[in-house]
Amino acid sequence: MKKTFTTSKQLFFAFCLAAGFALFAASCGNDADETGKGKDPTPPEELKDTATVVKAGDLTFVISEKPFDADIDTDTRAYEPPMVTDTIELADGVEAEITIERDKPAAGTRGPTPQIKHLPDGHYHIFAYQGGVRKGWLHFIVQGGKLNAWGKMMLPAGHYDLCCFNTKVTYPTDFSWFGMNIGNAGQELFGVAKNVYIGGPGYQVPISIGHHSARIRTKLIAMMDIPTDVRTKLYSKPNAAPENIVYRPATGNFETSGTTTINTVNTTAYTAAADVNVPGVGTMKTMLANDYQYVMAGTKPSDLIMHITNGGKLYTKLMYNFSHIGINSATQQFLSNRSYTISVKLLPNFKYVFQDGSRGYLRDKGNRIPVALVLTDHLGVALSDAAPPDYPLDFIPHWEEDKQPYDTEHDWYGLFSRTWVNNDPRYYMQDNESLPGKYWTDVLTQHTDGAFYTWNPDGSSGYRDGYKKTGNARIKGNNITDFPAFYWSDLHRKSLIKRFSDAGVTYYAPLFQQGQWFLPSVRQWLYVLDQVGMGNHDAFVQPDITDQLMYTSCYSNIINYAFTKAGGTSPLDTYHYWTCVEWDNYGVGGGIYCDCAYVVILNSGANNRFTFRADRKGCTGKDAQFYRVRSFVQF
Repeated sequence: MKKTFTTSKQLFFAFCLAAGFALFAASCGNDADETGKGKDPTPPEELKDTATVVKAGDLTFVISEKPFDADIDTDTRAYEPPMVTDTIELADGVEAEITIERDKPAAGTRGPTPQIKHLPDGHYHIFAYQGGVRKGWLHFIVQGGKLNAWGKMMLPAGHYDLCCFNTKVTYPTDFSWFGMNIGNAGQELFGVAKNVYIGGPGYQVPISIGHHSARIRTKLIAMMDIPTDVRTKLYSKPNAAPENIVYRPATGNFETSGTTTINTVNTTAYTAAADVNVPGVGTMKTMLANDYQYVMAGTKPSDLIMHITNGGKLYTKLMYNFSHIGINSATQQFLSNRSYTISVKLLPNFKYVFQDGSRGYLRDKGNRIPVALVLTDHLGVALSDAAPPDYPLDFIPHWEEDKQPYDTEHDWYGLFSRTWVNNDPRYYMQDNESLPGKYWTDVLTQHTDGAFYTWNPDGSSGYRDGYKKTGNARIKGNNITDFPAFYWSDLHRKSLIKRFSDAGVTYYAPLFQQGQWFLPSVRQWLYVLDQVGMGNHDAFVQPDITDQLMYTSCYSNIINYAFTKAGGTSPLDTYHYWTCVEWDNYGVGGGIYCDCAYVVILNSGANNRFTFRADRKGCTGKDAQFYRVRSFVQF
């Protein structure tokens, strides 16, 4: 019989797992004797701690339940499914890594005959078969820790198959088969002891019973807090799931019968679990389903569908809008009497600029080389700090008294450590007339274009105190002497070109022409916090004007992940980055013209709070060792 249920908008998770389903093996003993129909129950008997002991005349049955995850075969390892991981796209900017693995058996359940204290409350039967024909039966009840048994089982000497089961297992009037239906999955208990010899009084017959279903729970893992109201449903593809497991005493075989469409009625709630540390990602938040859901053995994970029915935003996306792509393999099956956890690792998915000028996700990069992280439709940030060609990427242009410059022609150390002198604008930025600003609100709200101030002569139009820029010297990206930080931003482009040329890699020339890579503004750095770190710069807290500090909340782990996933280096926690914006504090607290520049210091402190700071142009000694350039690119 087929059952069909309709589903709503669905989130497909195709799952792969190890093939086959484990059948309950018999534990044999020396067993007893013939059929008798007792009419009155034996007096109630207290149950023992180890198993349920049923005395039936000359026979004594010792019945134990195999808990979920207990070993059910003599060689369990032969049936162990491998851990399976697949990656699917859920939405633009969100992907999921799906991992399915068997739960570890609970303490005390491993070994050939794991036992619990006694059987759960309910009605049970024991049928004895010989040659596929029923020869005897026994009925008993477990209730409140006590046992009532009806009748005796008197069997002639010989070999028998003994079936023990609860009322969630059905059988026909001719007793020719036993059926376990998906409607009772997780509640059915059935076991068979095959070819048990019974030859006289006093025999003890051990029988293990268990489930011919599997139970599944889901775990959600993310790099940020998961909404506490998230809910999920588990479905199957239409008529794809086994409906029944049937045992036939005549053949001694288990088989599947019928198919159905699984459609759970209730949604699954989640509870926060311990954080997990994932290599290459860092600490991740975890939500674990409160309940298991049940399927019959033989169900293919690839035929299951998981639908997120509720929950807020994750990575700025509404969770119930997540979609899917299928997993490739569909050959594996869930095993009977086992528990599985489907871990859904939810990850932000960023786009990158590749050396051929294209943009896309890393999963589609092929032989392309990522060079920048996409921030907006036309703006990206370099994956590593700027450095001249043939210099190590970790080279810091700073001043040290006991070191000689790497390059005698270009005194990198000297240029980046000019002692600050009043009214000397050379060290860093534009003249004060180019972009005057006294307040953080100015530089945070103005959409200052770093490319303009790096490459447009009008970005350096002013002069003072006899110091005047004319001609090509007004273009800061070309002026190594007066504007080394701007000049340094273009060196990253030249380094990439040399890298590709040396390796014989074709690159898109317009992306690497002069004018595309530049020293960014404070506002442009905000895109890193907002678009990559999932922050909100409207949440800035501004101290007093003299402090010149700004804070915002965002996710440092996500920023780290976005850069390092593509082989880059994170800008967090270690360095200070020059921007193209100058702080004109003339007349403030007795200050003087252009003694400071806005510096982005991406220090992630408690609660993922970041710091922006204005600092002096001229830095020497140890302080200068922290100042770097991270180029941005327009495309």
